[in-house]
Amino acid sequence: MKAGNLFLWFTHYKRASGQDELGAPSPTFVNAGAYNCGVLPINANAAGLEMFNAGHMLIRIDRQFETRYGGVRAEDRIEVDGIMYDVLTVVDPKGDGSAFHMKCKNSD
Repeated sequence: MKAGNLFLWFTHYKRASGQDELGAPSPTFVNAGAYNCGVLPINANAAGLEMFNAGHMLIRIDRQFETRYGGVRAEDRIEVDGIMYDVLTVVDPKGDGSAFHMKCKNSD
């Protein structure tokens, strides 16, 4: 993607340790900032049904985004246009740190 194509903003939420109302450990997410991203097409042959092989199960990929911000990890969440996504994987396609592709599914 070219620099002009990163036309969306996403809010990055990092996983943090927390406690539920009973004091038991419960994962929560904290806001880590807002960054630019662009939407990448999902495999056209799959017509939006691209799957991510996560060990013993297949997970449908709902959206794929590109960003230059390298702080997103696979266990994090992002919010784009009011929709929350779980980040399944983050890939550096060129290997030089200039761009990162995030494969995401809608949060439940």
